[in-house]
Amino acid sequence: MWRAAFLSTLLAGATAFALPPTEHGRGFREGANHHLGDDSFVANHGRAPTAADGEKARMHEQLAYAHDLLAARPATRPELTARRAQLLGYLRDYIAAAITPVNTYVTWRSPVFIDARGAICAVGYLIERDVGRALPERIADAHRLDFLEDVAAAMPEVQAWVDGSGFSLEELASIQPGYEGPTHLYQSGFGAVENGAYKETRDGITVAGTVARGKMTGAWLATSAAGKVVGKGTFNHGAGAWTSYRLDGSLLAKGSFENNRAAGHWKLYHPSGHLAAEGDFGSGRRAGQWNFYYDTKAETVLSSGRFKGGATSGTWRHFDAAGKPLATTTAHYEQHETYSYPDHTTLDVTRDASGLGHVVQTGRPADHWRRDEYRLGGETVIVERDQTFDGADHRLELVDGTWYADPCKRGDEGCAKKMVPVPAARAKAIAATLAAARRVRQPIPAFITPYLQDLAHNGSFHEHRFDRTDLVSMLGASIGWYIELPHVDAPFLEVFATLPGYTAGKHMMGDPIPEDESYYRHDVTVVRNADD
Repeated sequence: MWRAAFLSTLLAGATAFALPPTEHGRGFREGANHHLGDDSFVANHGRAPTAADGEKARMHEQLAYAHDLLAARPATRPELTARRAQLLGYLRDYIAAAITPVNTYVTWRSPVFIDARGAICAVGYLIERDVGRALPERIADAHRLDFLEDVAAAMPEVQAWVDGSGFSLEELASIQPGYEGPTHLYQSGFGAVENGAYKETRDGITVAGTVARGKMTGAWLATSAAGKVVGKGTFNHGAGAWTSYRLDGSLLAKGSFENNRAAGHWKLYHPSGHLAAEGDFGSGRRAGQWNFYYDTKAETVLSSGRFKGGATSGTWRHFDAAGKPLATTTAHYEQHETYSYPDHTTLDVTRDASGLGHVVQTGRPADHWRRDEYRLGGETVIVERDQTFDGADHRLELVDGTWYADPCKRGDEGCAKKMVPVPAARAKAIAATLAAARRVRQPIPAFITPYLQDLAHNGSFHEHRFDRTDLVSMLGASIGWYIELPHVDAPFLEVFATLPGYTAGKHMMGDPIPEDESYYRHDVTVVRNADD
């Protein structure tokens, strides 16, 4: 029930910024579009949108609204009237196709010219229909998250296309949406709550109890639509203990509350009854060190790491079923003057019995990019998207069973030498390295499998394969410029659904994210300093 589409839910929450932090004061508007804001939504609903309003619906309304505005205006020059009408027809086709790129790059609402899965934005679609895919791909490579005004200023060919479109630059910019970005699980529980009897139903769970002097008091109960108890606790002035259950009655979690929020030590359990995870909450959010365990009586650690601000933070360590080190994942942030900016994440896989070394770098926000570096013996093979290189940056290619190498290094200017066959001994080493890379290092535990159904958004790094049988592959597919691991984050969505004051998704209840830089500095900068 609560596991369904968990990663999609993780991407659907409120963001710290509606505009990039560097764009405040530029005169752009916050909302679905930097020129029109949320005028389309207000016109249709008589109110501003909230986090509960679906992203696809908001984007559809924004584009339809912009289309109607532009359709009522003349071309920039009379001789471009027919061309403007043609492009408006393309825009109607785009709206009908309901294409919505996904912003997996930055935590604020941002344009995404082409997303990680190849979905193109509205302006990009018009260009693609008009002159082909090559120009939109070049735009995405260099200016994936930029506003159209900045793209046109940087690329003369884009400005030339705009000049011949029959639209002004501002008009075309009005159909460039800003897409909601990902947020971490910043769950924090109740904020202010009124005195008296409390009852709320959300996601099929009804939570009921009593509030006195602003604090939870007496017995509280969470029940399913069928009347089954999925959570219960007793409180005195906001403090007490809580126990959560699955629909089948098995123990899900237990821990303490302070000041109406989860606080202190908590334990999560597998359906078998074995310990699944343990660690602390602080002010309602996951905090400090947490351990996550295989579903065994021995409580073998599967993953271990820290939370700050409710989100995964710093370096996380992962272990195989025997308890031996398997890999580490580390989020790296770049410090700017007033805030930390997500840069990339690495996965460093411990060498296996064959001696294979494997390091993954991925998730540069402005260029959805992944690099897998494999080392075996004296050979290094690097895989980036659909291309293969050696350790010296010469491209490698397998043609009809024969390995070829480019004598030119990547980026060499004016080098036009033909690729040459690789010597037999080296070709054997390259093949052995890639064969070792394809071996399953550690099977994915069965209890994780239900959480994987929506991992595609993070695992589709262009042509890179996500092996649903291999734990190392899953770890590599779970990192972008931030870390959200299926077996770490998904169980909490189940737990939050059963707690007073929490929601099953990412939206915060009674504790909204402020639209200012101080919040972002707090929750992102601390990630960078997780091991302090």
